[in-house]
Amino acid sequence: YKNATAGKGSFQYNYADLPSIVEAIAPHLVDAGLVYSQPLSTQDGVRGLRTILCHLESGEIIEGFVPIGDVELKGQNDYQALGSGITYLRRYSLESILGLVTTKDDDAGGSNQNNSSSKPEPVNLPKLSPSSKMWAGAVDYLKKNPDVEKSILPHYSLIPADLKRLKGEAGIK
Repeated sequence: YKNATAGKGSFQYNYADLPSIVEAIAPHLVDAGLVYSQPLSTQDGVRGLRTILCHLESGEIIEGFVPIGDVELKGQNDYQALGSGITYLRRYSLESILGLVTTKDDDAGGSNQNNSSSKPEPVNLPKLSPSSKMWAGAVDYLKKNPDVEKSILPHYSLIPADLKRLKGEAGIK
């Protein structure tokens, strides 16, 4: 799923952009009963990005934190540069927590091979309902990560009544 090319000076390299990684991992996370979230947060007064991986059935969580430094990019205002930095950290943090290798490790950035591949096929999301074995884990996960649009809905399909019940059980209005 390497689909982007960037260059600096005489070097050119391929990498997997964040949307391609998310698209490629989604069906595998669903199959494993996993969801992830990447909220911005602070830790010991340092702003950063948390990456949280949760197994819905057991409720087990692993997480990592990476500080967000000041980013300056030519031609971008402070907020655009910060957004670029956050996207970069989201991509590499997600790759790290999942143990993904999406680029050739060439140590010097000198690779110019083009390793493009086709996009993965769209996936039908599994249904999450009160009778499914993932329900209790989803409720617990949602209590800790209340943004249902980012934490649950990218990975599972729910009918409106079940979504309302899930939010209610998690204490979300």
